[in-house]
Amino acid sequence: MIVLNRNTENKNIVVTLTEFTTIQNPTFLFEFINDTTSEKFYVISLDLSAHRERYNLFNITEGFNDVLNGSVKLGAIGFYMYNVYEQQGSSLSPLGLNKVESGKMKLVAPKEVVSEHLQDSEFTVYER
Repeated sequence: MIVLNRNTENKNIVVTLTEFTTIQNPTFLFEFINDTTSEKFYVISLDLSAHRERYNLFNITEGFNDVLNGSVKLGAIGFYMYNVYEQQGSSLSPLGLNKVESGKMKLVAPKEVVSEHLQDSEFTVYER
């Protein structure tokens, strides 16, 4: 499962695409489909892996749309299906493209910093 943080550059997303790839040096189109609304979102991200025969490495920024450069503004926080397609160009439509992977993605809110203010307290456990 891929986990993306909202409004964040999500680095080092690892997937295995090469074993089903039929094009040399393809561009990969990611399709995210919201489980609740079925709304579709697309983004193209560069494969940053030094060892593509073993795994593929991507950075995807969530929070603003620059879909040809690895950035996408997704819908609601929650679960999505994802599909990855190979292509020669930079089309944002999966029609006619070869799907090389599918799976689940979870979009989460960034971790919030919570500070607790504890007051000095004295507790008596046992008294005679």
